[in-house]
Amino acid sequence: MKAVIESYCCVPDLPDSRVEAFHYCLYGDCGMLHRGTVTIRTAKVLATEIRAGTAFAAMMRAISEGNPRNYGSLVGATFVD
Repeated sequence: MKAVIESYCCVPDLPDSRVEAFHYCLYGDCGMLHRGTVTIRTAKVLATEIRAGTAFAAMMRAISEGNPRNYGSLVGATFVD
């Protein structure tokens, strides 16, 4: 499987807090399997809860450990298992 971070977005105008998210795609042997969106908060939870050693887990870990000032630099990152 291959996981690719396609884009990053931030919604700063919410009354309580900013919502930051990454859009990603998961690919298998037959092409794209899933396209999704994950918030930073969810990525942090998933990074601690899912089994290590998969492309998806590596992507969640990279997002959760990323520097907030440089989230945009994760766009295009590819993770393979």
